[in-house]
Amino acid sequence: MWLSRSTVLASVLLAGILILANARNTAAGVNCNPTGSGVVDGKDSKGIIIHMQEVCDNTNSDFNVLTCNVDTGSCEGGNYTFSFTVGEFASFDLTNSNSNTTTRATCISGNCLSSGASSFTGGYFYEHNGFKYFQGSQYVFTNEKASFEGGIAICTSMDAFMPSVTSRAENSFIYDLDPVEQHARWLGGRVSHHPSYLEWVDGTPVTDFLPDPSYQGCDPDVDCLYQRGEPNNANGDEFCLAQGSDTKVIQNPSGWADETCSNDLFIVCEKAIVCGSVELSLQKGGVNMNCKENAKVGSTCYVKCDEGYGPSYPTFVTCEETGLYSGVPKCFPIDCGADIANLDQDAVVAPGCDSTLYGSECTATCPIGNEVTGDGLFSCNNHGDWIGSLACDLYDCGPSPETFDSNVISNLCVGDTHYGGDSCELTCREGFSQEGGVYECSVNGTWSGDVSCTEIFCPNATTIPDAMLGEKCGGLNHGLECNFECAYGTVPHPSRTTNATCNIGVWETDLECVEDVPCANQELTSAIPADAVLDCPGNFTSIGSYCYATCQDGFDLYEDTNGYFELTDKASYLCGAGWEGPTVQCAPIQCGVLIFGLDENASADCLHVSGFYNTECVATCNDGFTATEGDGIYKCNKVGLWEGSLTCM
Repeated sequence: MWLSRSTVLASVLLAGILILANARNTAAGVNCNPTGSGVVDGKDSKGIIIHMQEVCDNTNSDFNVLTCNVDTGSCEGGNYTFSFTVGEFASFDLTNSNSNTTTRATCISGNCLSSGASSFTGGYFYEHNGFKYFQGSQYVFTNEKASFEGGIAICTSMDAFMPSVTSRAENSFIYDLDPVEQHARWLGGRVSHHPSYLEWVDGTPVTDFLPDPSYQGCDPDVDCLYQRGEPNNANGDEFCLAQGSDTKVIQNPSGWADETCSNDLFIVCEKAIVCGSVELSLQKGGVNMNCKENAKVGSTCYVKCDEGYGPSYPTFVTCEETGLYSGVPKCFPIDCGADIANLDQDAVVAPGCDSTLYGSECTATCPIGNEVTGDGLFSCNNHGDWIGSLACDLYDCGPSPETFDSNVISNLCVGDTHYGGDSCELTCREGFSQEGGVYECSVNGTWSGDVSCTEIFCPNATTIPDAMLGEKCGGLNHGLECNFECAYGTVPHPSRTTNATCNIGVWETDLECVEDVPCANQELTSAIPADAVLDCPGNFTSIGSYCYATCQDGFDLYEDTNGYFELTDKASYLCGAGWEGPTVQCAPIQCGVLIFGLDENASADCLHVSGFYNTECVATCNDGFTATEGDGIYKCNKVGLWEGSLTCM
């Protein structure tokens, strides 16, 4: 419920309605501006506890608040004016502008407001039905008289008990509850004598606060718990504990005395602040594990967030003196997030995965061409993790497509053999024609394609003129050899072979059939230079016979080889389809201008002679030297060297 300038969260406690509020006072007449949100839920309340987070220095301001009528349980909203009273226990009054009702609240914990204080955190207790707060308990002076046992019954009807005292400060507080401060009232203790012993009826131990009847360390007329001369069991039946006196004036008015239990004294009741249902403090999704209503201050229990909310571990909470469980966790919906951790990088989340909160399910799939492991269903668990499994592995078709054609020479694939990878090309054996042969890795992980190999045969005939298939033939298959023959009147060219090999449907041979007629010498003689000499052994000029050409003495023979003339000893000519042989030239041999090996004491002038074959060059001894051997005449021989001798001494 949103209010005009403030919103208050209230939750039902056994002792009242808990209200959490933020308030700020600035200066007199200036409205505070608190913020917040909450829900009020309370009925049959017997008191209200307020938690204030902050307050201003000023003592008056308008404050929007929501409270519950403690009689009817109905909540009423309105503009409340509150004013602070600074004292030992700071208090303030809330006045509803609608109903003009005012209720007093007293600071019970935290940095209670004092003069000059600007902020505090504390609880406030409504003084409804006379109850006042002190250190975790509520006390009321009932204005009723009863015996000790009757007092117990009265307090029990209020869900309370007669007070046990655990400190001098508490003792003074109980005494101050009496507006007249002259009335004796029962305390919740039974007294034993010989030896003196005190027992609190609510079970509170006395070991930490043992009254001292011997008055050691205190003045019985001022600050001792027992009055002077008490306990004395004067009537012999004084076994119940009382505070104050109706019959005598004492110096220590809040002191104790033993009294006859049947006497009628005023009744003071005490009930401890207890924590109500923790559910009203839980956020959405919280779960009460073992917290109980009416838990005592200081007791602990634990709560946790409901399934689907975090944090998922139990959290211990404590019942504080304010009647509020502290440490209650804030629960938030568990969200696994949009990203599924460790999801296969190739996986794709299917459309429709809109919710990422606990319990949501998302489906992931693998692209086509992948081998799938797992169902791909992911669920958001209570720890905020997506739980599921899916692995995508591209199909690998492997290195060898399956083929049933034995004439495929190779079916091993190289490169990427996964779906979408490289193509695989198969080939047929040599001598076979091929159809197809390209394979692709398909979406189901198998090679898709086809290949067909058909054997190629050579024909049983030849296109070579005048040639025919001989009787010696291994077959028309690729790689086999056959013998060819020439037709009548022709013979195989002598430089060619009659064997042929079948190569992919074609006969490979250099066979040439030529007419069986002799070659004419005159034709060869006219084809060679005049300086050449022709030698036909045995004068045979039939098919297959050879003639050889050389040059006359004094000339070198040069043969045309691919456009260049190279020196050779002789040229060969074959009688085939006419004379077959190279083009030749005869060039004169020339010895040059130097005589190699000439005596070092001799000299010759060969520059002025032709230097051709059989020409002469004369060498003489140098001055001062005499020829002792040779005539000094050098003749150019057929290998291009000067030939002669001369020795000079």
